[in-house]
Amino acid sequence: MYPEGWQNGGDNDCLARTRAVLTKHDSVDVVEDYEMSILIVGNCHIYQIASSLELIAEESVKALRDPLNCKRDPSLMGAAKENVAQATHIGVISTFRDDFLDIFPEALDRTYMIPHVRSAAFQPDIVEFAIGGKRVEGRMEVSHSRLILFGFLRGLDVATTRRLFTEEAYRLLGYIDEWERSLAWARHQSELTGWNVEDLYETWRRRGCFTHTPNHPKLFVLSDLAHGFAIRSGIPVLFCDARDLQMDKAAAHSIWPVYPELARHHGFEGNLRFKFVTRGQNIWENRKLTISLEEFITESYALYSTLPRDSLPRHLFEGERYDRLAALVAKPATRHRNVNPYQSLPDHHYWKRAVATPSSAEVDPVVASKFRLTPKDRVATAGSCFAQHISNTLASSGCNYFVAEQAPGGMTHTEASARNYGTFSARFGNIYTTRQLLQLLDRAYGRFHPALDHLVGDKGQFLDPWRPLIEPDGFSSLTALHADREAHLAAVRRMFEEMDIFVFTLGLTEGWRATIDGAVFPVAPGAITRSAEPDDFCFFNMSVQEVIDDLEHLHNILNIINPRLRTILTVSPVPLIATYEKRHVLTSTTYSKSVLRVAADHMDRAYDNVMYFPSYEIITGNFNRGAYFDADLRSVKRDGVDHVMRLFMRHCVNAATSHGIEAELTDARIVCDEEILD
Repeated sequence: MYPEGWQNGGDNDCLARTRAVLTKHDSVDVVEDYEMSILIVGNCHIYQIASSLELIAEESVKALRDPLNCKRDPSLMGAAKENVAQATHIGVISTFRDDFLDIFPEALDRTYMIPHVRSAAFQPDIVEFAIGGKRVEGRMEVSHSRLILFGFLRGLDVATTRRLFTEEAYRLLGYIDEWERSLAWARHQSELTGWNVEDLYETWRRRGCFTHTPNHPKLFVLSDLAHGFAIRSGIPVLFCDARDLQMDKAAAHSIWPVYPELARHHGFEGNLRFKFVTRGQNIWENRKLTISLEEFITESYALYSTLPRDSLPRHLFEGERYDRLAALVAKPATRHRNVNPYQSLPDHHYWKRAVATPSSAEVDPVVASKFRLTPKDRVATAGSCFAQHISNTLASSGCNYFVAEQAPGGMTHTEASARNYGTFSARFGNIYTTRQLLQLLDRAYGRFHPALDHLVGDKGQFLDPWRPLIEPDGFSSLTALHADREAHLAAVRRMFEEMDIFVFTLGLTEGWRATIDGAVFPVAPGAITRSAEPDDFCFFNMSVQEVIDDLEHLHNILNIINPRLRTILTVSPVPLIATYEKRHVLTSTTYSKSVLRVAADHMDRAYDNVMYFPSYEIITGNFNRGAYFDADLRSVKRDGVDHVMRLFMRHCVNAATSHGIEAELTDARIVCDEEILD
């Protein structure tokens, strides 16, 4: 669900920033006080672009599908001419430009090009064919598998055709090279439109697969095109993103999977489930909406056997590479009665090979990263005290560590560090719970104003309840506190809007909140000042579902504010310093870390632009025999931090960025607000 209030343009910062961008655009003069009419022209993409525009600009948008239809069917020309004549802004998919301007040359000065997005990089196996001028439809509508069709025409049985789906076959057929061909198409679109389409492709790919099929981009792509067209054509945008306000219409059709071996080349996980269309059926009664590869092969064979054999497209499979493809499966597979499905798995699947046998320093639980940091990526951090190790490493390693709230000019490094400048990307102190982070987001954008304004310290100083230890001596006056808070929240907004990578370390499930409005404190106010009233705050402990709900809500809002954002989640390995539950602190620690780990796993599986990094497993794993904890069995030793950050730099940072700095750590102090409890 779209978060309440975010869809309202009003005078919010999103509107102001968007209009500022429009005003600065070299080719745009923003005129808001006139009647506007928008027309989008092109292929099937125009409907989703038009609906996105209607939402982000709150203007009526018309669509004209393939202008040549007006020539083919003169009855359509009258309405088309009227729509073109009335349009003040016309967006045309680039490949339809010549046809449109040939029919409506008078529209040239109102016409802006929109890139035609297509890419076979994720689904290169799709092929279409026709018989008697009519495209053949099967389980996946008009999309067929080239490998399955090849297997059928070569007389291979279902099991043998299944064996064609290997990386070796994909390389042989050029499937692995499709991304370079996609980028060539993107560069061509850049020349036609003036957009930097190649960068868009790379940005979209960081989020995972951005197409349902090669010519059907996902909603977030078409929404980005709508937003880009609005900026370039001078259409005022009332809010930044419309994805959560509409359905992805292309998702109602068949969706082709990204084969796992191909997906790994793009930095994410694939699958072999084919989502089909249930025509004429109640989808709520028929829950089966996908089929396996084996089922798809069987059904495709059944379809092809009903078609005239000489009408099938044999010409698609001529040449040496297809002879070599057939040779890949020429030998029948050896069949055994009791095949062990584990016997051919890589070493990292086995405890003995991956955990028990290697030395502690060589254990590496990171198998693959969904994405990597590049030198251009602005990396922001937040979370519990363990997250500061990541901040310190990024700051000292040559990565683009993003600090939105800098120390005032003239302040010494020692003083800046004591006042928590640079500890995280903004001066919010430790954020232990997901509820704290969600509250910070709401406060930064004026969605929540806690009833409690300040606390008074034992020496009469003023404390910010939401970051009480940020100033070592507190604030001398409420005026100073309010001014610092306002500057801080502005920096938080900047961090959310400008960061490319967000590393958030989940720390605790236990916390304290105000009884009057549920505002969440970083630590219990009574542990900070004796002036706190016990009845003003109460204890809570979050469940798995509550943490997941918070993370989902954060993900949705942050990706509206910042569509290019990618998130890395970690779980702090540091045990609870104290528990308020009526049980042993060891049991509470196990509960808390288990909840956070499950929630992080959910987000990693659910979203292409969210990745889990196993800091927790590296420090707490029994392979190191407790060597990574200090004498208090809580503080993490330098060797443990070194192991975590070495793997983080190896797997999560682009090689050009991390070269030669894998283990470059600093001895910066670690600030832990939680220590005040003991």
